[in-house]
Amino acid sequence: MTLQFFADVDPDGLVQALGSVRAPGPVEAVAGPRPGRLGPHVWTLPVDGLSGLAAAVAVATAPLRSESVVDGDLPFRGHLTLARIRRPEAGRDLPAPELRCRWEVQEILGFRSQLGSGGAVHHVLGRWPLRPG
Repeated sequence: MTLQFFADVDPDGLVQALGSVRAPGPVEAVAGPRPGRLGPHVWTLPVDGLSGLAAAVAVATAPLRSESVVDGDLPFRGHLTLARIRRPEAGRDLPAPELRCRWEVQEILGFRSQLGSGGAVHHVLGRWPLRPG
């Protein structure tokens, strides 16, 4: 689950900021009930229960914010990306079966993505167990 996107940020600063995140209590993610579109090019499964954690990440990373934050002005919408659709008309008939799942969020991870001709390559910058705040 993506809690915050950054276009360009100092990885060391991000590692330090994410290490200070405190969970607002136990975090339970609840996925479902059905997939749908998030904009014209993304097919997702909605996930609830992560708004408090996303807010904690936003507070911890606030000193890093500048033009590097891609979605800083958008409201958080928890989701699991199932597919990216190049041509919106190609996604008209995607299946939308009922899918439900719950889990306790145990940790957050920081990733660095590098775009290339073969697609994105993701590198883990760090893992942080959730600690109560």
